Order: sequence, then C-alpha cells, then structure tokens
Amino acid sequence: MGVLRALNVAPTQLHPNSWAYLQAFRILCQSLYLESTPYAFLYFYDTRPRRPATWLSLISRPSISRLDAFSQSFKHFKDGYFKVIVKEGGKAYFLNADGSPKFPLSWTNNPSRYKDMGLDELSVGDKEVVEIVLKFVDKLPTRGLVRVYNSVHPILDIEGHMAQSGKKNLTLFQTLRKEMATKAKAAGKADVPNLQESVVEVHVHGGTKRKAELPPRPGKGKDMKKIRAALLGTASRAGSASGEKGPEAGLIELLEISNNGRIWE
Repeated sequence: MGVLRALNVAPTQLHPNSWAYLQAFRILCQSLYLESTPYAFLYFYDTRPRRPATWLSLISRPSISRLDAFSQSFKHFKDGYFKVIVKEGGKAYFLNADGSPKFPLSWTNNPSRYKDMGLDELSVGDKEVVEIVLKFVDKLPTRGLVRVYNSVHPILDIEGHMAQSGKKNLTLFQTLRKEMATKAKAAGKADVPNLQESVVEVHVHGGTKRKAELPPRPGKGKDMKKIRAALLGTASRAGSASGEKGPEAGLIELLEISNNGRIWE
C-alpha cells in the first residue's frame, strides 16, 4: 500500500514487472530481518509517467539496481481484469478508519515521478536497508525470489536461487542473514518476519488446504549440489526440491503473519 500511495497509482496501474520487483524486494528484506519500506524500495528505481496516464513501470537505475527483470516481455496482461469486492472483514486492508482509501482504488491521471533519489532523502532506517541491499554485487534473481511465495522451505529455496545466480551472492546472503539475525535478536525484534515458515497456503480442488510445493529448477554446478546436500538432508525433508509434482493450481491464501514489512502500510 505504501508504494502505491507513494507512486499514486492503483494496483492494476502498476506494470507486472514492477509488481515482481516489489514482491522480490519484500521477500529479500524479510529473509534478512529487514523491514521493507516504500522509499527504501523506490530508491532503486525511477519512474517516467506518461500523458495521458497509462501503466506505470519502475525503471531500474543501472548503477545501483540489484534485481533482474522478472520477464523481458509480458503478453496478454492487458486482455482482461477481475473485480474486487471488499467485504466487511477486509475493509481494514483497503480503507482508513475514516473511510478514505489507503491507496488509489482506480487509475489516476498523475502518477508520481521519481528520478535519481538521493540517500540524503531517506530516513535512517531506509538507509540501512539500502546499504545492506547494495552489498550484493551480482544481480539478484527476481523470478526465484517471487517463487518463494509458493515455497515450503523459503530460506532453503532462496539459497538455492542465490547459488544459481552466483557464489558471491550466496556467501554474502548467508553471512548477512546470520549478522542480521543476531542484531535483530539483540534488539528484541522478534516480530520481524524472517521466513522460517512458508509464506502462503494453497486451496486445492476438493476443499483441502495444504502448503504449496513447486517442482525444482534443475541444479547447476557444484555450488547448487552443495546447497542440496548440506541443507536438504534426507529425501523426506526435501520438500520442493524432491522433484515431485506440486499440487494442482488453486487459490492462494495469505497466512495470518506479522505485517511489519511496511512496504504495504
């Protein structure tokens, strides 16, 4: 919600690639015990609103961008829409106490323009997030990070995707996670999401509910093999890396987890 407010756009007005950046950034922050915030995220992007207004895309800043594109070409996303009806129990996610919307609910004619945001424009907390993300040298796998939403073993799968994108990323991620976990514990931040549990559950046909498991991407190189051997253990614990077929498609339901990732506030 915070990003939508900062950009002054409705959910359907943000380009799919930009949504992928947003979700990947949120997952990365959660895995490193960081609180994802709108301006820490937007620091890495520029926007160029068009007139008349159309879909808004986030443009990666070449010198500092750390997430690769989810897709080089999105097709057919303009072909149809779905209607969202907010029931009484869900109003708190869309409306403020006074009934005003928490973010634009329909397309706007004046999306916000961002260009070369400076570190001096960020809060102390935002700077910390940005500086930690900037420690990564190689591009981070947006597609892999987004897939973690359907993972039974989030951290395991993140490390697997990190290994595929480069050994430096994997080593740094493991080091940072340990450091940030110690720091969060010392500060008493037990409520900061750290992806120890799966992020979503899936309703599958038949009325049952189970955690999602997706087929693995094939491992590449000795680093991936080390990850599988060191972290997966026995085949019974392999989960999404077992090679078994995942559940049939269904409706994704968000778990009742802490929402301190302020990227949504």
